[in-house]
Amino acid sequence: MALLDLEEATGIHECLHRAPKAHRFPHSAAVSPQCQLPCRPNRTNHPNPAASRRVSRSCLFSSPPRCLRFRARCRLYDAHAAPGADQHPPARSLEPPFFLLWLFSVPAPARTALIGWLQMRFLPRIRASVASSCVMMRRLRGICIQRRRKPTMPTRRGRTPSWLRDAALFSAGAAVGAVLLLTLASPVSLSSPAPPAAGHGKVVRMSSAGGGSTFYDDPEVAYTMEPIAGWDENRAEWLRAHPELAGGGERVLMVSGSQPEPCGSPVGDNLLMRLLKNKVDYCRLNGVQLLYNTALLRPSMDRYWAKIPVVRAAMVAHPEAEWVWWVDSDAVLTDMDFRLPLRRYRAHNLVVHGWPHLVYEARSWTSLNAGVFLIRNCQWSLDFMAAWAAMGPDSPDYERWGAVLTSTFKDKVFNESDDQSALVYMLLQDGSRWREKVFLESDYYFEGYWMEIAGRLDNITERYEAMERRAAPQLRRRHAEREHAAYAAARGAALAGAGLAETGVQGWRRPFVTHFTGCQPCSGHRNEHYSRESCDEGMRRALNFADDQVLRPYGFRHAGLLSDDVRPLPFDYPPRHSHKTRRVVADD
Repeated sequence: MALLDLEEATGIHECLHRAPKAHRFPHSAAVSPQCQLPCRPNRTNHPNPAASRRVSRSCLFSSPPRCLRFRARCRLYDAHAAPGADQHPPARSLEPPFFLLWLFSVPAPARTALIGWLQMRFLPRIRASVASSCVMMRRLRGICIQRRRKPTMPTRRGRTPSWLRDAALFSAGAAVGAVLLLTLASPVSLSSPAPPAAGHGKVVRMSSAGGGSTFYDDPEVAYTMEPIAGWDENRAEWLRAHPELAGGGERVLMVSGSQPEPCGSPVGDNLLMRLLKNKVDYCRLNGVQLLYNTALLRPSMDRYWAKIPVVRAAMVAHPEAEWVWWVDSDAVLTDMDFRLPLRRYRAHNLVVHGWPHLVYEARSWTSLNAGVFLIRNCQWSLDFMAAWAAMGPDSPDYERWGAVLTSTFKDKVFNESDDQSALVYMLLQDGSRWREKVFLESDYYFEGYWMEIAGRLDNITERYEAMERRAAPQLRRRHAEREHAAYAAARGAALAGAGLAETGVQGWRRPFVTHFTGCQPCSGHRNEHYSRESCDEGMRRALNFADDQVLRPYGFRHAGLLSDDVRPLPFDYPPRHSHKTRRVVADD
């Protein structure tokens, strides 16, 4: 009895590919140099046909001598071979399967990819099936491969019945074929499974999973400036359907943007990129989501009016956000530690930087700044923005509004309706329904004028370093960026003891937002009162000042506020003794 194990089968496969072409598909049976027996015995002349049927049919090809080292040996056993057994008729030609002919007709790159995919997909299953077949045969026979010990016919008691062995081999082949057939017949995706949704691994349910529709299913709800009714109820219902997004405090969505086309100024695009990076850094460190838009959602409302359609669409697209925080593209967040005091505004729906006496007494159009504002996501805000936009370019009375605003504000020098003048005008009207819900913030730099900030940033840095040396030495420890919130809170608590709690022109606390109004970094059409050098140097100072706070957990800082080069920080930064520190303390 002759059997081929897996190693021998592998050797035959390799032999076929390594052997000369004449040996691959022989048309006559060759004599094996290992066995000195024909690979295909003549069963018709065999003295014992029953024994001939039990002779292994595994040696289908003659084995050239070079293939012996691949262990593809024909293990034949025939105790009753006739003296002339080697005079057998020519063997039948073995033609390759149609699948192989088709496979080798495919272009090489596609063939390589297909073979690799088949190996990745089916080889583990085939190995498992073969292994299970071996286990079955071991149980039936006690051994998977029987080796020839001596050239005598084994006794019937020591042999496993041929029908049982054939049944085991047939079962293994059928199992492998079934696996291949089912796998090829089923739809297969070569791509990796989709990763879970972001947000701490939580899966957000679809609207229909809650058992009913939401406002998104209402065709009357639009993202444009059309009015929406019942927004508070619709948003509350959506939050109840998505409780995983309703918790975690009052969520803030920062919205900013710039024009879709390239900047006209040679350095405009680079400045916009750095200004965007500044916002990305702040949002990452303080858990704020950022939406940066470069599309004109309503082309007729361009320039300073373009923000209103974006904020309006953001409210509908983000019902989970309690606040939408608009920040102009030319504004720099210069205090990475400061967070919006939302509890301070719990009774209001709109927060802008301004001074009540300048709004209601001086009636100045510059009494507040509309470049940075915080607005609550509610029905009041939707109605407010609709009334605000009614004074803009979409209004048929746009030119009339320009004349009205110019006559109302004596310090307004251009005859055009702009967003800031319109906002002040809405607050000034008697019986205004908007006034009581608007908070004019002036206790800190919610939006600071860059001309009174940029030149003081070097001294602010020195005073903060002196505070860490004297009042808060624990802040000098190196730490991970993920610990930013804890260190920011500790630094904020130490400011009062170091005399840095006061903000504004008279104080030395870091300004929260430095707004470069009038500089127009993208277009280059700056206000005539500002020079190009003052705007560009001021922006570089503010951006590097903020970037030093971001780079500190990474062990670097800029060589100077006007330098783009960085240098590594010493282990004990800030140093305990510094000439600049002694000068700052003496100035105090």
